[in-house]
Amino acid sequence: MTSAGNSGNPSSGSTMRLFQATKRLRRQLLAGLTASALCAPLLAAEPSPPAQAPSDPLQLLAGVTDAARQQPYRGTIVLVQGGAPLSIAIEHRLVGEGSELRYVALDGAPFGMQLEYPDRDCQVFADPVASLAQLPQRPLLAQLPLQEYYQVEFLGVQRVADRPSYALVALPKDALRFARRLFIDAKTGILLRSEYLSGRGQLLASSQFIAFHDSAEEFAIVAPAATQAAVVECRGALEQSQRIAAAQHSNWRLNWWPQGFTLTDYRREQSGLESYMFSDGLAQFTFFVDPANPLAVASIGGARGATSAVIRQLQDPRGQQYTVSVVGELPRAAAEQILSSVKFNPVRAATP
Repeated sequence: MTSAGNSGNPSSGSTMRLFQATKRLRRQLLAGLTASALCAPLLAAEPSPPAQAPSDPLQLLAGVTDAARQQPYRGTIVLVQGGAPLSIAIEHRLVGEGSELRYVALDGAPFGMQLEYPDRDCQVFADPVASLAQLPQRPLLAQLPLQEYYQVEFLGVQRVADRPSYALVALPKDALRFARRLFIDAKTGILLRSEYLSGRGQLLASSQFIAFHDSAEEFAIVAPAATQAAVVECRGALEQSQRIAAAQHSNWRLNWWPQGFTLTDYRREQSGLESYMFSDGLAQFTFFVDPANPLAVASIGGARGATSAVIRQLQDPRGQQYTVSVVGELPRAAAEQILSSVKFNPVRAATP
């Protein structure tokens, strides 16, 4: 296992105070979100609701990733992550048993990407644009008791990109993750808008289709000269399980992480860089161990939008320096608590 410890509730007094504060704020946040949902039709033409509203918000969430992978679509996404907005044109086309995803940045330096997927089920969530229309690792929503860590509520039907959409809010039951507000297209089930919110309801980051079409008969966007093309190798569940099992051979351990997060992937590069990806089904963070790029300072950290990053310089008993870091969609205090649990625990060879 990657961790020698468990992912139980934190015991520090400061964390307990954060838990209590978050609990008090949840009612206020939900009330504000519900009010905004009810007032939205006053600001724009009220959308025609679908024939039947979803009876189970969790089931609606569970279908988001499959919807994005199995259907063609095209449109324009605006991404805001603690700075100036970035506009991206995106198209997803089905090709045989696979699919093609092409996107182009419409702001700043010209850049584009074209990804070919031989198998639609093997799309890479880690791609920064492909992930905007998906949720982390579809099986997790079935394997993890999401309702134990989030209170998921249906807010009603709203209009996003001129399409009726189901609005959901997922409120965390602790101070170790952010609230999410999600808008899912009523016709296709594709995620049209995603928001990260602080405990007080402040918008931290968002991505939204401002134009969306549920077809992509031909690529309409013009790829810039800087476009990169790649065929994405299909990695099935068996290979993913084997990579996760390989984490047991690492010399580094996390002794604690928030309840609900599960190790979903592990990789070790030839340079020695190790990465461990965790997800709770709505948020994710990655723990890195880098032996090749030491820091000039003992520690550093910061946050941009909903993404926090904390980095520390550690050394093993032989004196070799390592840079360890946690980066993900977590409050900075949670990222720092995770990183403080890092231990060097070398794996001992089995005795013959």
